[in-house]
Amino acid sequence: GGCLRKMSYERYHSAGSEIITPVPQEHTSVLLRLFSFGHHQQEAWTKRFDDMKILQGLWQCTNPVCYKWKDKSFNEEAEYKYPKIHGRETKAGISKPVSCERCGCDKFKYLETPAKDESLNFSGSVDLIFNWNNLDPEMFKDVKASFKKENIPKGTYVVDMKTINENGFRRLKTEGPSMKYKVQLIIYTNILNLDGAMLI
Repeated sequence: GGCLRKMSYERYHSAGSEIITPVPQEHTSVLLRLFSFGHHQQEAWTKRFDDMKILQGLWQCTNPVCYKWKDKSFNEEAEYKYPKIHGRETKAGISKPVSCERCGCDKFKYLETPAKDESLNFSGSVDLIFNWNNLDPEMFKDVKASFKKENIPKGTYVVDMKTINENGFRRLKTEGPSMKYKVQLIIYTNILNLDGAMLI
């Protein structure tokens, strides 16, 4: 039946849900342009969330010769060609390191975190993970208040960013998020054992 997400979509569709349709095998040029715009926006927002120090996940050292150094996980048999990726030792990654444990570099690129479960035949990647416990609300003390501290969630959340057109956004305001996005986020949240999920 394919991966868990595809099977879930097809199950809802075969049960008569008109909300979910099977995933198309080929993408149209319009959809590909929408994806491209979405990736650009996600990169820009990732930088903002990094500045807020709430990102958790995988972090790749940006030193192009990082592989020249050996670290405690260095394997003589392995051929090191790439900079070190930090956070692989846990399912949901880690908060941004202060410096690379291999070469000492303090610059990192945030990577999407894999969400895999062989027993469920599922493999996907998570756009972002927010660790709200790392947020210091005082960093906004000189900014006009647009939120209440008590409304900020606690814990660690899967975050999925979706690009949507004007018509879709109008429907979103009246009907709420798409069921297939909810299914996707529920799967990610459970596989990574996190506290909740957010759709942006």
